[in-house]
Amino acid sequence: MQENLFSFIKKTAENAKQIYADVAKFFTIIVSIGFLFVLLYLDLLKYLIANPSYWEGLPIVPILLMANLLLGVYYTFSVWYKITDRTIWGAYISLGGAAITVVINLLFIPTFGYVAAAWATLAAYSSMTIASYLAGQRYYKIPYEIGRIVLYIGVAWLGYELSKNIKNWVNANWLLGLLLNSIIMLGYIGMVVRLEWATIQHYFFKRKKQ
Repeated sequence: MQENLFSFIKKTAENAKQIYADVAKFFTIIVSIGFLFVLLYLDLLKYLIANPSYWEGLPIVPILLMANLLLGVYYTFSVWYKITDRTIWGAYISLGGAAITVVINLLFIPTFGYVAAAWATLAAYSSMTIASYLAGQRYYKIPYEIGRIVLYIGVAWLGYELSKNIKNWVNANWLLGLLLNSIIMLGYIGMVVRLEWATIQHYFFKRKKQ
């Protein structure tokens, strides 16, 4: 279904490549907002897990969230091999990611346990994303705004790191921590809207006027 959608866009849209680029960027924005939201409010969201004994695994949540964020970006970058009939590249890239996962797990799980498995997942998905982007630029060049994509992911991670420092600073004052985390969340969304306002107008407001 996804492949048919990409093919449909290619055949019917004059600016198909720009649409692919914008889809990748806005996908990154949406999942980065979700990433930051979950981590900023993780101390509240953890109560959705009925058994507190599972909370000991919370430290790997940021790693796995980032890994799956990048996996999503990888899928948006992978449009090139679907519409150029080079799907074998998808197998090559997946095998490379699997190899990285296996090697890291074998080397580090005996020492670091499931934390190593989380980092292995992040390393695999990161490498797959980079590989798909580089290969795609060779066979079907799409003008992805890599600077913006990296910016949104990086600032989301920095927002999470800032929230950790805030948590240490406010100590037991959870209400103050919640307020400051909400300011970080709103600040991030405000940054995105400011930077992407022209694109938002192009896709939503101008079309409504038409």
